[in-house]
Amino acid sequence: MRTNLHRALGAAGAAAALLAAPAVAGAAVLEPLAPCYSESEAISLRGSGFTANAPVVINVNGLRAAAATADGAGNVVAQALAPAAAKGQDAVQVDMVDQANPANTVGAATLVTDFTVSATPRQARPSSKVTFRARGFPPGRTLYAHYLFNGKGRKTVSLGRLAGPCGTIRRKARQIPVRKIRIGLWTVQFDVAKRYSKSSRPSTRVQIQVFRTLRPR
Repeated sequence: MRTNLHRALGAAGAAAALLAAPAVAGAAVLEPLAPCYSESEAISLRGSGFTANAPVVINVNGLRAAAATADGAGNVVAQALAPAAAKGQDAVQVDMVDQANPANTVGAATLVTDFTVSATPRQARPSSKVTFRARGFPPGRTLYAHYLFNGKGRKTVSLGRLAGPCGTIRRKARQIPVRKIRIGLWTVQFDVAKRYSKSSRPSTRVQIQVFRTLRPR
């Protein structure tokens, strides 16, 4: 009887231990990421299949970027900031690691880009053509340039459709496309809105200083 009692207690203890241990999932799953993110933009992550109530670490390019905790069903919702793009546009690897079972790791690759507009050459006659380059805008949308002088809109032109996963464009166009170019400081706002609005997002501004030049007699 004593031996049987000990066996029963041992079985009960094992059952209690099994009930107390956290549930371990088979394999974690990460919902698809966006194809491209701007520098310092929040990368939203939604995963499932992690150990219930266990901590989960988010690594970006192998470096710890954030942490979260799985809920009772093994689901995780988290965010990590996109790193800087060293070459204007870089590949990024994002991984979610189950701290209760590090082998239960899931990851995905995406792109990160800087958000910028540039023009070359940097110095040119106001009416001459320059090459505009832009990246980091919503892909598939049309990029507009809104020209302002003394805070008032003077003209809006379309630079064309943004291509690729990171919304890039390269287009040659007149630096200031108006008939009468006034001397002074011009502001150009680039965005994807057909009508100018100071509050349009995403947007970026550049300034063009127009000088009066004197020709030698």
